[in-house]
Amino acid sequence: MDTWTHQSGFPLVRVFRISSTHISYSQEVYGTVPRVINSTVLDPNHFWYIPFKLRTEAIPNMQTVWLTKTQTFQTYGPFDTTKWVLVNPEASAYYKVLYDDYLAELLLAELNTNKDTIPITSRSQIIDDYFRFAFGQPGYASPARAVDWTRYLGSENSLFPWLAFFNNMGTPFNYFQGHISFMFLRDFYAPRI
Repeated sequence: MDTWTHQSGFPLVRVFRISSTHISYSQEVYGTVPRVINSTVLDPNHFWYIPFKLRTEAIPNMQTVWLTKTQTFQTYGPFDTTKWVLVNPEASAYYKVLYDDYLAELLLAELNTNKDTIPITSRSQIIDDYFRFAFGQPGYASPARAVDWTRYLGSENSLFPWLAFFNNMGTPFNYFQGHISFMFLRDFYAPRI
C-alpha cells in the first residue's frame, strides 16, 4: 500500500498488442517524466503495485494480475487479441489506460455497434482518459482520437459517459473557438446532444 500512500502522482498503464495471442503492458508516472536514478535506470521507488485486470470479448471475467513496482513492463496471454480487450473494467482501480491503435480500434468498433458490452464506468473512464491525454497532458493521444471515443454518444443513455464528456469539453471548445474547425466540432456534437 506504500506505493499508493507515500508518493505523489498516479500511474498510466500503456497496453500494446504484440501478437494474436499476447499483449504487453507497462506503467509510468502520468503527466510527468519519471524520476531517474541515473541517465539509464528508472527509479523503482516511483512506481506502483497495480491490479491489472482485463475483460475480453471472449472471456468476460479474467483473473487479476499484479504489476509490481519493480515491473515496469509485463506480457499477458495467451488469449485472442484479435477481439476487443478492456483494461481496468468497471474502472475498479485508480490508473489511466492508454491503448495502442490496434486495441483502441477494436474497442471503438464495439462501442459503436454494441456499447452495452462495455460497462458504463469504463465508457466514462475511457472518455475522460482520452480527453485528458489529448488536451490536459498533450502528447499522449491526438485530439482526433479523443473525439473518436465520443462518436457513439448519440446512442448513450447513461449520465456518466456524458458527464465525462461535458467535464472535458471546455478545453477543446476554447482551443478551437474562433477557428474554422470550431464549426466542424460544433456540427459533429450538436446532433449527439
